[in-house]
This record gives sequence, C-alpha cells and structure tokens, in this order.
Amino acid sequence: MKAALRNFRKPSFYKEIRYIYNSAFKYREALAYLHNRFIIGPKIFSLLGPVDRPVVNENYSIHFLCGQRDLLMLLWSIAGWYKGCSESGRIYVHDDGTFDFQDRQILGRLLPNVTIVDYKEIGERVLNALADRFPTAHHYRKLSLNDRRYIFNLKLIDPFFVGDADVKLILDSDLLWFREPRELLDDIFQKRLPIFMGGYGKMDFVFSDGSELGENIAGVNSGVVGYQKKQFSLDSLEEFYSRIGSNANPHFVEQAGYAYILTRNSPPHFLPMDKYHIKGSVNELTVMKHYTNPRREQFWFEGVKRLKDKILG
Repeated sequence: MKAALRNFRKPSFYKEIRYIYNSAFKYREALAYLHNRFIIGPKIFSLLGPVDRPVVNENYSIHFLCGQRDLLMLLWSIAGWYKGCSESGRIYVHDDGTFDFQDRQILGRLLPNVTIVDYKEIGERVLNALADRFPTAHHYRKLSLNDRRYIFNLKLIDPFFVGDADVKLILDSDLLWFREPRELLDDIFQKRLPIFMGGYGKMDFVFSDGSELGENIAGVNSGVVGYQKKQFSLDSLEEFYSRIGSNANPHFVEQAGYAYILTRNSPPHFLPMDKYHIKGSVNELTVMKHYTNPRREQFWFEGVKRLKDKILG
C-alpha cells in the first residue's frame, strides 16, 4: 500500500476520486478497481526479478514518455509488452522531469535492460540541435521546460534524437498488451510506415489560421506511432510549430504533430481496430487496449485483472 500511495499526490487526487466514482456508478466495478489499483497493482514493485529482457532486435527502438504519476502503469505496460513480444527492440523511458531517486531505483531494479533518458541531458542536446535552423521548434521545446501544458512536446521531438535504430516506435504508458503484437511487428519489419492507431474521431486541434488537419489524419491516435527516421523531417517539424498558435490545444500537440509531419510524403498505416483498440471490452482478438483518460479506471479492473497471473506469477 505504501508503494501505491507514493504517487497519490495532490495533482492526481481529484482524478482518483473520479476514477473511483466512475468505477462505482458507471461500471459497477468499485471493489475490483480498488483491489487491483491499490493491492494487486503495487505488487509489481515487490517482484524479485526484472520484468524486462535483453534486447532481441536492434533495428527498432521503443520510446515512452513517463513521469512519477504514471510509473506504476508504465511498469505494467512494459511487463505486458515483454510477456507478449518475442522480438523487442531497445526500450527508452524518457523522464518528463518528475522522476526522483527512488523512482530511478525502481526502474533500475525492474527494468535493467531499459535506458532511462535523463530529462536535463536530453533537453540540452535537443535545444542545441534545434537552436540555429529551427527557431520555432526550439521555442516550443524550450517552452515545455516551464509550461507543463506543453510537456507532450518531449514525446514529439525527443525520440528522433535518441538511439541509433532506423525505426522508432512511440508508445504510451497506458497501453496493456494481451497477445503477441504480430501485426505491429510485421509492419515495422516490412517498413509499412508510418503506423498509427486510428478511427476514433476527430482530434480537437486547430491551427492559428483556423484550418484543421485533413480528414484522413484528423482521427489518428498517438498511443502507438511508428516511423522511419527519414519520415520525420525537422523542416516539417519547424513548419508545424510555425502554424500553431493560441487556439491550438497543447494536449494534442504531439498527436497532431506526428500526423502532420509523418504523412507529408507517406500515407498513414492504421493498426487493425479489432485487435488494437480503445473502446470496447477486451476479448479473444484483443492484442492491445489503450486506456485513455476517459476510461483509465478500466486499466485496473479490466486489464490488470486479466494480466495479474501472467505478470506476477
């Protein structure tokens, strides 16, 4: 219980109340939520051995942006990934600036094969790389240092500068993996890129001139994004940031950015929605479910409940 409560701090307190309320009155799963969120979930902290494995495939890398608040979800997500994926690339966890010494100890013990990307070190490296030729991108990357609304700029920009693999796979920490992600791996190995989740409605994002993303990309979801380095143009990154303004929703800046940049010269490739989904219950076809904020409580009473025996043994 102590481990569960260490990230139960004021910024997330009201969200937790909402999750408990929804679990009780929307899903009728209050006890299952409380049990799996505060008793089963934290047991992963006490595992004696690591939940990761040595790198199998160096041709692609996997990148998570995470902070202290979502550390427990990240561990379950990565543990599920390794249980289902036999050909994992090198994983990088990008600290959003909130990890403390104890968080790093936990990550080092449970994920010894994962590289933690230092918040200050990568910030200096990226800002130096953008400073001369890409002033607007530089401005927005620097803005994220002082304005947490723009923290997702790190998810959009930083993976490009981290690791040597030709293909980057960007994953959110609120994904749970239930089966081998064969379709995803085949797309990566056969270079059917860029990859997105999609088909979940138009994102709330408007450019400074009032225009919006094209219909073919306005519904992408960036819980899963895959691309080759040549598809991520820093010129397009600069162009994207030069077009956003005060009307652009910072919550969707990386999602819109990936859609805008990666589809300039390549059509998007969407993962099959019956296997990689957001809405609907987990079933025998489900490979992965993305437990976005409106359905975050399901991560515990549905996802962790299904995976607990596989992960905890």
